[in-house]
Amino acid sequence: MFDDPEKVKRVLKELKEENLGLSIVVSGIFDIVFKCCRENGLTPHTVNMALGIKGRKELLPKGKTLDVVTMCGHGLVSKYLVKDLVSKIGKGLITAEEAAQKLGANYLCGAFNTVRATELLKEIVAEGEEEQGCK
Repeated sequence: MFDDPEKVKRVLKELKEENLGLSIVVSGIFDIVFKCCRENGLTPHTVNMALGIKGRKELLPKGKTLDVVTMCGHGLVSKYLVKDLVSKIGKGLITAEEAAQKLGANYLCGAFNTVRATELLKEIVAEGEEEQGCK
């Protein structure tokens, strides 16, 4: 997991130099990913994007809780797990970093950003669980 575009650029450069003959998937904000590629003389050949959420949206959590449970799009993390972890953070039983690690264990695809999750969890605690659909 990379939380800094400069790190991504360095890895892409190394992979290009190694010429391994492998397809590399880079997930992130399009503008940043494309910039990292351009600066290394790379051109993405495939782009995937989410087309939104369909179905009974009223059942979804609100605010940043939704941001956490949809970080990868596979829907493998329950809003109730987020609620439980937010409650434990608020009570001082675990840190936001520890909670993010627990959440990340559910993302088998590996597309989970623990740094971003930590930030979101801290914001949920600070703003109040009810505001974020945790109650």
